[in-house]
Amino acid sequence: MRFYDEFLPGVEWLLKYESDSIMCGNSQESLNDWLDYDWAGAPRVENDRFAGNGGLSFRRISAVKKILGFQSRYNDTAPEDEWYGKRITLLPGARVASGEKEDHFSVEDRYHDKPMGFHVRDGGEVLPDNVWKDPTQRRKIFDYCPELVMIMPMKLERERCAGDNKMGEITREGQ
Repeated sequence: MRFYDEFLPGVEWLLKYESDSIMCGNSQESLNDWLDYDWAGAPRVENDRFAGNGGLSFRRISAVKKILGFQSRYNDTAPEDEWYGKRITLLPGARVASGEKEDHFSVEDRYHDKPMGFHVRDGGEVLPDNVWKDPTQRRKIFDYCPELVMIMPMKLERERCAGDNKMGEITREGQ
């Protein structure tokens, strides 16, 4: 609570934007479209009740402070987005984006068309197959959000191994 009072007095919204996150210039949405929510992030799984992955998330500070008013979070316990997620979904009157309906804030573990942004966890070292494995889907993602090349660990086509099927596997063809 002290952090918010001392460093962010009077601030109502916080966009958590880790260095491995990016906003997509082609998005038809803006942060203004999420002002009715207390928390919005990327859904973890299909039909997720709490779209709360925290690497790229939008948070209402007054809701966060309510939680911190009755519970303390200790360092090095559960990841902060999971810790808040377990509590904010139970907070009376809180409005939290869900992966069932409001899945287009951002993409991390689950793909959906035209998000406002992407969080490529651990600087792209952890890329979920259901988002990144299919080369056609990858092309669609990069066409929609070309800014991703600034944060993705990428190689040039000429650096591919012989037999690379562009899906993370080496096949006998082309060797």
